[in-house]
Amino acid sequence: MVRRNQSAWTGMNFHQIMMQQAMQQANSPVYCRYCGQDIKQPGRNSTQTDSGRWYDDWELRYNAHHKCHAAHLAQQRGY
Repeated sequence: MVRRNQSAWTGMNFHQIMMQQAMQQANSPVYCRYCGQDIKQPGRNSTQTDSGRWYDDWELRYNAHHKCHAAHLAQQRGY
């Protein structure tokens, strides 16, 4: 008899699946669209917030470091 492939979600309820998906989303890297570095990791373009994180919500929403975005705008404006 042929064995059917088991799903990764076999035996999990809806809440467990949603928690697993949320944790994967929270832990996945977000790359800056200008320099290509992971925004969630400390680096030369990172901005440390008061809460101790190396990124803020704006950077995650727009996929860019503040410093990279400012440099891009300055380059566009010819400064």
